[in-house]
Amino acid sequence: MTTVIGPRPPSEQDEPADEPALPELEDPHWMHRATELAHTSFWSVARRLPALVREAVVLRRNSDLGHVCGSVPAEPGHGGWRAW
Repeated sequence: MTTVIGPRPPSEQDEPADEPALPELEDPHWMHRATELAHTSFWSVARRLPALVREAVVLRRNSDLGHVCGSVPAEPGHGGWRAW
């Protein structure tokens, strides 16, 4: 069984089953916005980017300097380690 993102055309709809669907075959709760995220354009992400940067700056300003100095070099190192 394949997972379908978004609504299917009426010709591809499943026939109603006699027995109830098994809960382990239903889409997980975190997939409820999968169609919306799959159709997100670059421009909608770029439009939200300044707000995300502003939020990151506010979080940095409100956090401890020691934590920031420890996590800033660790993040690129972690990414490089995973890419290697």
